[in-house]
Amino acid sequence: MEQITRSSLLIQKMVTGAPVVNIFKQWNIVCEQIPFPKIESKDLPTHDFASKNGEDRYIPSFIPTKPYDLTISFYYNGSLDSCYTNIVKGFLAYLQGTPPVNDNYDSITEGGFKIYDRHNMIGRQRVYLKSFDPESLTHVSGDSLPFKLTFRVSDPSTDIVLTDPNAKVTL
Repeated sequence: MEQITRSSLLIQKMVTGAPVVNIFKQWNIVCEQIPFPKIESKDLPTHDFASKNGEDRYIPSFIPTKPYDLTISFYYNGSLDSCYTNIVKGFLAYLQGTPPVNDNYDSITEGGFKIYDRHNMIGRQRVYLKSFDPESLTHVSGDSLPFKLTFRVSDPSTDIVLTDPNAKVTL
């Protein structure tokens, strides 16, 4: 079976028939660090009566969770003067999606995607690029540079699995 490394991040757009993209194979970008997400429950309804100790809180049988932000550390290593093309015009443009061509904004989902970390075996859907600081593109040497992106995971509980269609599988 194919060796799983930190570069094993797979992404798929949230549109029917979208291909699964391995970011290392597509843009020569590896993941240096993908933290486990901080899971936090949603605020539950409560009454704080001044005349009673503690609080009166409704605790349901299922505790819903909040969406969360996920900051991932990436590293790009490519040929001289190739980082702008691969990172900004390639990877970031892919993550942001395309502008709508008409006023039907409800049907546009190209900015959202599924993400799967094969190292931690965590996959989520309804993810989007929340922030990118161009100042983080600091060259180490030539076109080798680390950078960070922050993603918003709006569906914190649905676990998905993506499979790299180009993976070599041996039995």
